[in-house]
Amino acid sequence: MLGLLVSTTYSYWQDISIKNNIDTASDISLKIGTFTLPSIHPIGATDFQENTHYIQNNVVYYKDMYLLRYRTGWHDKLPDSPDISEGYSGHYRFYSNQHFIQARYFIGDLVIMNEIVYRADNGGASNMTPEQSDGWNGWKKMGHISDLKWQKTRTYAKGSVTYHDQKLYVANETIQPNQHPEPGIDFGWNLQNTLQYDPFTIYKKSDEAPTIVAAYDSNSEHRLYLLKSASNYKNGIYTRPGQDAAVWLPYPFN
Repeated sequence: MLGLLVSTTYSYWQDISIKNNIDTASDISLKIGTFTLPSIHPIGATDFQENTHYIQNNVVYYKDMYLLRYRTGWHDKLPDSPDISEGYSGHYRFYSNQHFIQARYFIGDLVIMNEIVYRADNGGASNMTPEQSDGWNGWKKMGHISDLKWQKTRTYAKGSVTYHDQKLYVANETIQPNQHPEPGIDFGWNLQNTLQYDPFTIYKKSDEAPTIVAAYDSNSEHRLYLLKSASNYKNGIYTRPGQDAAVWLPYPFN
């Protein structure tokens, strides 16, 4: 997720005199110092503003991560801060592997807490942290990230969890050792908790929360897309954002 941001700092360590080829009397001097280009969000995502009333499908950037306002409901008062509520009452989904007590989780969601991967095993996963519940109140321990590290010689059943290049993946098919598709590079794995579209992931529409990703459109503009069909995968074909508006609706979501 953080990789979506573009923030480049340029440094100048001496005065540089640049001649203007049109007007030889003009000099342009660049002084010692630094400047930083502003962060660029995908079209449709914005910096969080405390006094803005957000609704379903809004994506905001808050405390160095992207959040999804997954519903417009009873929690509509200002300030519309993700820090206001917890667990079941949470109205934001977090594009992050880290667990947040303020986030709303659903069955099958994965998080990491103190290098342990946990899976939500009920709707909402309670108002407890995974460490507090640990298998009996909403969260099931899947294992330490070192034990879940991807191995190309291992057999993975469909639904298995693996950790690779600091990302979480779930096998969307049974994977045999002689196949060894690498997560993030080959088909067979669904990337978790990331706003940026992954071309190898099977995305599915949910009744609980919208499925929204960021991808580049035909004009090379980074834009949000909302999954409209049941899935982006059908008859062995993956439909990318921008290919079919009946599958992926580009922002604005009219």
